[in-house]
Amino acid sequence: MITTQWVSDIASPILNISNLSFPKYKTPDTLYHYLQTHYPQVEEQLLQAISIQSDHTYVSIEDIVWESQRSCLQNMTLCRQHRFFPLFEGPSQVGILVDNPFNPIIDTPELANLPAKSIIPFTTTSSQLNQWFHQIHQSNQPYSILDQIMIDAHHSHATDIHFSETLTHIHIQSRIDGLMNPMQSLIKTDAPYLMNQIKVLSHMDLGVTPYPQDGHYHWKAGTTSIECRVSSIPTQFGEDIVFRLMTPDTAIKPLNKLGLSDDLYQAFSQTLLQPNGLILITGPTGSGKTTTLYAALEILRQKKDKTIITLEDPIERNIPGVRQSQINSKSNYTFSSGLKALLRQDPDIIMVGEIRDKETAQMALDAAYTGHLVLSTLHTNSIEMTLHRLASFDIDPFLIGHALRCIVTQNLVPKSCPHCNHSGCSECRFQGVLGRQLQAECLTIPEPIAISDYTEGTRLLFEKGQLTKSKWSNNDPAP
Repeated sequence: MITTQWVSDIASPILNISNLSFPKYKTPDTLYHYLQTHYPQVEEQLLQAISIQSDHTYVSIEDIVWESQRSCLQNMTLCRQHRFFPLFEGPSQVGILVDNPFNPIIDTPELANLPAKSIIPFTTTSSQLNQWFHQIHQSNQPYSILDQIMIDAHHSHATDIHFSETLTHIHIQSRIDGLMNPMQSLIKTDAPYLMNQIKVLSHMDLGVTPYPQDGHYHWKAGTTSIECRVSSIPTQFGEDIVFRLMTPDTAIKPLNKLGLSDDLYQAFSQTLLQPNGLILITGPTGSGKTTTLYAALEILRQKKDKTIITLEDPIERNIPGVRQSQINSKSNYTFSSGLKALLRQDPDIIMVGEIRDKETAQMALDAAYTGHLVLSTLHTNSIEMTLHRLASFDIDPFLIGHALRCIVTQNLVPKSCPHCNHSGCSECRFQGVLGRQLQAECLTIPEPIAISDYTEGTRLLFEKGQLTKSKWSNNDPAP
C-alpha cells in the first residue's frame, strides 16, 4: 500500500533533505500536490522516481499517443477540474494522462464520470498537462501516432502492418502488393505507450508479455472502417505486433472479376452447381483465398431454396442471407467443435474458414459425402501438396475419392509497374512492381473415383479429373 511516508522516502534524496516528513498531509494525493506546488523544479524527477517504483508510466508530451476515436472523452471543464485527460478506451481499461500519480480518479473513476473500468495512468508534469489542454483546445481532432499509421496504411492499400521492437527503436513497416515497405521508426521510449495502447484496444492482456496473444481492433475514421486481426509475440527486445487489415464494408468482388481465365472461371462455376461435395481453395497466406470463397458464396446465396452457414475466424465480410458464425478458441468454439454444432442446424451449404486438423478434415469430408456442399481452405501451395496434406490426416482414401469435387490453388504475384516498366519510380515506391495478379489452377472431379491408396489416388484424380490453369496478362485484376 502506498503511504505518505513512501512518497516522503522517494522525495528526500531528490530534495536533498534527510528524514523528510509531512505529518499534516494524510494522503499521498495531498502530499504530492504540496511537493508539486512548492518544488516545481524537481517535479519531473519525482514523477520518474515514482514510475520506477510503481506501475505508473511517465511520459513527456512528445510521447503522447492519443486514440482519437475514444468514447470516454469528457468535456474539458471536467478534465481540468480533475486534472486528467482520457487517451484511449478498451473493453475493460481506460488510459488517462494525469499530473498527480495519486489522483483519486485512478481508483475511483466515477468521480470524473469515467467508465467503471480499470484505469491505466500515464503521468506527466503539471506544465505539460496544461500544455496538452491548450493543444486540445487549439485543435479538437489531433491525430495520434496510431491514427496516422492507420491512415497511411489505408491510403497505400496495405494488407498488414508490422511493429517490431529493437534495442533502441520500434520499426513500423507495411506490406503492400506482397512486399514490405518501411513506414517510420519511433525511439524506444515510445514503445511502452504505443504497444500498451494497441494491446488494450485489441482486447489483449496488458500484463502478459512473455507469451503470444491474439486480438482484434476496430478502427474508424469518417466513413472508413478497418477491422484488424492483431497478433503479438515476445522477442529479444520486447514484443512484435502485426496487424492484418480488413475492410468489412467493402463490396464482395464477383467471381468473374477476380482475374480468373475464362476456362478456369467456367470450370469452377460449374463445380458450384454440384449438390454436394468438398471444394477446397488453397494457397499461401495472403493469396486471396477468402476473397475467392466469398465470391463463391455470393453466387451460392442466389439459391433462395438453400440454407448457407459459415464458420469463420474472423468474419471478414457480412453476406446478406448467409448465417455466419465466429470461431472463439478461448471458449473452445473451434472449427472442429463448431462444425459438429453446425451440422445440427440443417444446412445445405457449409463454409469452413480453414481446415487445420484431422478432425475438421474428417468431418468436412463426411458432410460432403452425406449430401452437403462444403467449401473450405487449406494452406498449401499446389494441388499435389493439397492431396498430400489430406493424406497426412490419415483419412480413408475411399472418402476422399467420393467426396472431393474441386481444388483451386491460387497465389497473387506482383505486376510490373506500367509507369516505369519495372525500372522503379515514385508510383511503385521505386520497387518496379505495382499491384498484383491472380495465378491459379483448378482440378475438378465431376464424378466419384474409387481410390484404395493415396499413391494410386493422386494419379487417378489427375487422370480422371480436369485440370485448368489461369492464363493471365499483366493487366488482369486481382483480389
